[in-house]
Amino acid sequence: MIATRLPRISYVLFIFLLVSSAGILSSGCILKSMTMKEQDFNSALQIKTEISCLEKTVKTETNSISKAKLLFKLALLYSHQKNPDPDYQKALSKLEEFSLLDPEGGKTTFVQYQMALLHKIVTIENKYNKSEAGIKRLKNSIKESKQNTEKLKNKYEDLVRENQEIKKIIDKLTRLDIQLEKKRLKIK
Repeated sequence: MIATRLPRISYVLFIFLLVSSAGILSSGCILKSMTMKEQDFNSALQIKTEISCLEKTVKTETNSISKAKLLFKLALLYSHQKNPDPDYQKALSKLEEFSLLDPEGGKTTFVQYQMALLHKIVTIENKYNKSEAGIKRLKNSIKESKQNTEKLKNKYEDLVRENQEIKKIIDKLTRLDIQLEKKRLKIK
């Protein structure tokens, strides 16, 4: 009895594993068909060269399906993790162009996910750039304020010296006036 149960359990387990692996592999096919073939980019130069070649090819391509594929590859390269100067704005615009040329491909979960991520990244980059520009303006303003403060401080010190000199002159004049008054009183 145990001997007959074992093959049956193995058979059920085998069927379960077969169905599970088929499900996993079929869901992976969607992503593999939408993503670029994984290339080993050893240097930034390879990515820049590939982008340059694809940009030229996109400009001359007349077949909309081929152009859509090229735009998708460009979007992936512009936002590639090994790209030393990623341009997320260009990646987003290339994905949007791709979606217009290939509406079915543009509606896939993967492309929509990529577009949402790129949109968020571009929004954050714009906020960062605005903040950085604001910080630069504030630093310039602080620098100007320090220069103005230094000028005002020098003027203040000059006025203090001038005021002290005037006080000395007034003191001398006051003493001279007192001396003249004494002499006038003696003469009368």
